[in-house]
Amino acid sequence: MLHLRHLLVMSRLGNPGSGSCTRDCSGRGECYNGTCMCNIRFTGELCDGPNLPYHAGIGGVFCFIGLVCAVQLVMCIVSEYTRLKAPTWLKACKVTTQKLIYFVMCIASLLRGAYFIFPESFENGWSSSLLSAYYPLLLSSASLIVCFWAEVFHLQGISWERPQFLSKSFLAFITFNIISYSLLFAEFITTQLASPPPDDPSFYHHLFNGCYAVLMFIVVIFFLIYGVEVYFKVRGGFVTTPLQLASGGVVGGGGGENTINEVQPLQADAAFPKAYINVSQLHQSRIGLLSQAFMLIIIAGFLFSETLSEFWKTKVPINSRNLHDILFRVVEIGVTLWFPAVLWNCMQPSELWILNPRKLLAKLDQPKNEGECTVDGATLPKVDTDDEAFIDKRECWICYDSDKKEPLIQPCDYG
Repeated sequence: MLHLRHLLVMSRLGNPGSGSCTRDCSGRGECYNGTCMCNIRFTGELCDGPNLPYHAGIGGVFCFIGLVCAVQLVMCIVSEYTRLKAPTWLKACKVTTQKLIYFVMCIASLLRGAYFIFPESFENGWSSSLLSAYYPLLLSSASLIVCFWAEVFHLQGISWERPQFLSKSFLAFITFNIISYSLLFAEFITTQLASPPPDDPSFYHHLFNGCYAVLMFIVVIFFLIYGVEVYFKVRGGFVTTPLQLASGGVVGGGGGENTINEVQPLQADAAFPKAYINVSQLHQSRIGLLSQAFMLIIIAGFLFSETLSEFWKTKVPINSRNLHDILFRVVEIGVTLWFPAVLWNCMQPSELWILNPRKLLAKLDQPKNEGECTVDGATLPKVDTDDEAFIDKRECWICYDSDKKEPLIQPCDYG
């Protein structure tokens, strides 16, 4: 019966000489010999229904990434709570770079996932602007990393091993995000109050996508500038001594000597006698940096192409446009997945190269168990002597012998 119905519909779509389709494929596809070739987002004989496998697949991936970010955020808060000397949930929830990225990407992923899983609910009204809400949230996370790396490069004497937030670059971060979210608000107001051209119902959507593309291109430029300085040239406030490869050789220089001439210390510090480059961490950071920059550039290019779609989409076969759409979504997934991937260690952020640039440095002259003390064969952790309220894994405790009766501190005898 279904097959017969299909034949009847096909017979009405077009006759052997006309090549036309009923309702022009609902404006969501192209007619080939009386048969509708639908846009990847739609399906059906008249392209009048959503392509459920496409929407469920992409939406499911985004929702999964959002769930991963939410779990990482909870684990990060719980881990910080257990490390506090006077634990309170308010202190554990204090905003840090890591936690803010988890939160922002969780919201961005869930919004994107909801848009694809329930496409018909986001077609009209104010909810249609939620498709664009993904880009300001993505820009927030990317700009936060750029500002963090700017402080890594310019500021000295900061303990990057501690969970923290922006300091000197906070105003720049806020200013940039005011611009991006103002665009989102302007898009929301425009789509509610102004009617798009009849022949281009997505006109305003494409216009604001072009604005997001410009902002994303600006972020990528600074992402590469500071990323190259920190993770390629290994320069910045976190470098306090001349650098060598961890293998023992020195890199760069003339003749038979391999000195890193381009990596000059910003100041000498006796506390770090010899710093060596950790080659493994260096390669990981470079691959992570370039992959994200490449994907952000691709997304900016896709957004520009969507802005100019009226000049090229009608000239390109629908199969090519569908491939363009699939590649666009795959790259969006890759960009979103990058954040929880590089922030994988939610319990020890000091082990992440993206948050602790000192991971690029390996101190080979420091004894492995330096700073540890033992009592009855048990090793006690080493104490960090700063004024933070954290119990660090490296904390060191004074080993007091209770059998000795003399005072713990002896006065100096100058007689």
